[in-house]
Amino acid sequence: MAIGGHALMTFVMMMLQPPGFTLPLLFVVAAGALLAAVLRYGRTPGAPPAAWTVADAITGLLDSVGRWRRRTLSARHRLFDELSDGVLVIDASGRLADANPAALALLGASSAALIGHHAEAALAAWPALAAACRGQRAGEIEIHGPGAPARVIEGRAVPLDSQAAWAVLLRDITERHAAEQALRAANKQLQARLAEAEQVQAALREQAIRDPLTDLFNRRYLEETLVRELARAARDGQPVSLVILDVDNFKALNDTHGHQAGDALLRRLAEVLCRETRASDAACRYGGEEFVVVLPGTPLATAQDRAEQWRAAFAGLPETIRTTVSVGVACCVPTATTPLDQQAAALLRAADRALYAAKAAGRNQVVAA
Repeated sequence: MAIGGHALMTFVMMMLQPPGFTLPLLFVVAAGALLAAVLRYGRTPGAPPAAWTVADAITGLLDSVGRWRRRTLSARHRLFDELSDGVLVIDASGRLADANPAALALLGASSAALIGHHAEAALAAWPALAAACRGQRAGEIEIHGPGAPARVIEGRAVPLDSQAAWAVLLRDITERHAAEQALRAANKQLQARLAEAEQVQAALREQAIRDPLTDLFNRRYLEETLVRELARAARDGQPVSLVILDVDNFKALNDTHGHQAGDALLRRLAEVLCRETRASDAACRYGGEEFVVVLPGTPLATAQDRAEQWRAAFAGLPETIRTTVSVGVACCVPTATTPLDQQAAALLRAADRALYAAKAAGRNQVVAA
């Protein structure tokens, strides 16, 4: 009975493709070409029967397929066994179906202790790994082996064909984990050092603008601040007042009672100014026994009243060694037409002249320019 070319090809393809197995396309094409040649040869006069020739061809092809599959499976097994990453295979029932040598080495377990056992029970020591066997993300797992340092393993679940079976890939990231921890520690230490350096810089900046005896601002800060406040007042059309205070008879007090007593009085005056001035004011030690207070946005009459309060507060201190202060007050509304440093110098001169007028009038009083 003759066998048609199309039907024969269909039969051979069914024989060559068992369920779940797919031949390479090149092999299928080669098989089809071989069968077509055999059929053509079988129809020539004097040739062997076509059916016999086809049977030989099919047998040869099946032998080739078997050898190819064996080589493929052997290669897969070698790859599975030689992978540096661990692999656990979990079947649909939740049992460990396979584990490569790398996985056994990472877990410090034998194949007998894992394969064939339910994953939840076999991996009870590593809950994160057991969760991965249920198809969940494992993340980083810390493995503690007997007598060995702890290892950090990264686990990842991969579905096989369907959601019923899983492969869990294990990779030893101990060195990477240690490097990341060292990097985080180094970064934390660096941040701490940077914060410490910023604190030191801030302290140095503060020292650069502070008077060490009274802790008021120093002359350098006064010169910078006065120009800055004049610039702001020029934009806003506001007045800036300046008050100069000078301790009366300070040289004679130092000569009589010593420098320590004089320093104590200067600190007491500084305490009065710190307590009685606003946050927007700038109280400075100008030099020696002279103090200057910059009062932004303050008209002359208000500045004079406040200067009188400071004078009275210092004169009323319950000190064993007592003295008074003379005070000069000046005010200006700065303009944008004159250089600010010139306006600052003029304001200081006006307050200084008022101070000398207070001294000439008998000391312990406030005079406005």
